[in-house]
Amino acid sequence: MQSLTKKTFKIYWQHSNRYRWAVAVLVVGIILTTANDLIKPFFYRTFFNVLVGADPNKAGVLIRTITYILLLGLFNIGMWRVINFVNNFYQARVMSDLLNTCYEYILNHSQGFFNNNFVGSLVTKVNRFQRSFEITADQLYWNIGRIALRAAAILAILFYRLWALGIAMLIWTALYIGFAYFFSRFKLKYDIAKAAQETKTTAYLADTITNNLNLKLFTSQAREITGYKKVTHRLFQLRKFSWDLGQFAELFQGIAMVVLEFVVIYIAIKYWQRGVLTIGDFALLQAYMGQMFENLWDLGRNIRNLYEALADANEMTAMLTEPHEVVDTLPAQNLKVAAGAIQFRHVNFHYNKETPIFTDFNLDIAAGERVALIGPSGAGKSTITNLLFGFVDIQGGEILIDGQNIARVTQNSLREHISLVPQEPILFHGRCSTISVMASRTPRLNK
Repeated sequence: MQSLTKKTFKIYWQHSNRYRWAVAVLVVGIILTTANDLIKPFFYRTFFNVLVGADPNKAGVLIRTITYILLLGLFNIGMWRVINFVNNFYQARVMSDLLNTCYEYILNHSQGFFNNNFVGSLVTKVNRFQRSFEITADQLYWNIGRIALRAAAILAILFYRLWALGIAMLIWTALYIGFAYFFSRFKLKYDIAKAAQETKTTAYLADTITNNLNLKLFTSQAREITGYKKVTHRLFQLRKFSWDLGQFAELFQGIAMVVLEFVVIYIAIKYWQRGVLTIGDFALLQAYMGQMFENLWDLGRNIRNLYEALADANEMTAMLTEPHEVVDTLPAQNLKVAAGAIQFRHVNFHYNKETPIFTDFNLDIAAGERVALIGPSGAGKSTITNLLFGFVDIQGGEILIDGQNIARVTQNSLREHISLVPQEPILFHGRCSTISVMASRTPRLNK
């Protein structure tokens, strides 16, 4: 599980690294806007200290102070627009790249891969993967990254201004973050189970819709509806349990924040009695506490959202790290067809070890010869076609076209020289083209 999470981060980083300039702008922008937010309370501290003095001659100081606050606000507005425009490009571009990577990698899998995976589940995994990147990126630099930067700066300022407040805030923050992290790790396995059940639900739906004609022919609608209700009920249970866990975490967070606010204000009052803190210091402290509470309240949810996003990506990551079953043997040459003679020499093949399909199988098809493959269902007629196209690898022997072993030629060049007319025409929805390609140079294998 953790291995897949690391691989997910690696894939995301490989795609993000193509746009390092955008990442650099985001990082610098976040640092500047965070610094701006931390500087502003110091001006409010000055403002309230002057205001408490009730000296009309200090009106100029107050005006200069609010002018600085205005400039800081305008700077933040401009900076956030730059960051967001860059982020709009960066995230949208990386998400498109991830879609293309998933699309290409899935298409290069063997026919056996598609036989063993539901179309609906594949579509769900691809869409979840690119959506997971968006959530992961948002959590890392918009939320968790900014929170960590702001918390570190606030703690440093509090230590500098009053070490007792700094220690109280540091201990509380460490306990709070520790709880949020370990709770999210604990919850991860339930998020993964929920994601897997969502995929199963989508796969069930897609498979049923695809085979709707068979359901009507065999009057199986009632059975499938019952089966789908069972799948969705399990999804309901997993979702509710996962969301309930989140509510328990927020209960702890709420209690912890109320306790911290009481402790910090109590300590501040004691130091105010001794003349150490001013009214302006209270304004400064309240501003920083407000920032800490606002950010740390979201931190637990941010960490949970991050782990949920990574759980959603796990299934696609596993697929992207699964080696292709059929690959070109390097160095592979392009197939050159002169006549089109086909030979199967001592071919051994099985889909699984318990059920051999061919053992020491031999077949010669002369150039220009027409051959009909006749036999009962399951005899291996379609398998011969799949082997000739290189959709699956044989376990022994060789298949030759004009004396060239198809295992040593590129898959694309092999299929460019073979035509197949399927039993039913296949149409891409929304496209006016039939995927039935005929070539005149090579023989056809007729069922």
